[in-house]
Amino acid sequence: MGQSRLASGAVIRRGVIAWEVAECELLPRGYGVAWWYVHKKSAICLPCGLHLIIGAARNAYVWFVTRRTPDAIERAYRLGLQDGRRSAELSFARRLQSAEQDAFERGMLAEQLSVGIREEITALRVEIGHA
Repeated sequence: MGQSRLASGAVIRRGVIAWEVAECELLPRGYGVAWWYVHKKSAICLPCGLHLIIGAARNAYVWFVTRRTPDAIERAYRLGLQDGRRSAELSFARRLQSAEQDAFERGMLAEQLSVGIREEITALRVEIGHA
């Protein structure tokens, strides 16, 4: 509604140019980081001086809406990511262990079957008289 995106990645918000800069990219000259999007791993940059005012206003808005500071929300987001990663690693380890156990049991079963088949073949040869 009150914003448009330029081809260069700049977003015009009511006459102020804000840049969304991805992690590890250089900041535009004369711009500072107003706030950081943890989930997108990018920062919103505004002209120097203005970035402090608008960043503080956004932090105040977030605090009024959620009763938490943006840092606490980002910390909770990071903890959730770490917990999810840890649970995925444990799940993968359990599935791998289960697959290894299944393969071992199948190998043992195949060996028992082959021993049983060899015994049957030997018994048939004895009956026929080829042994």
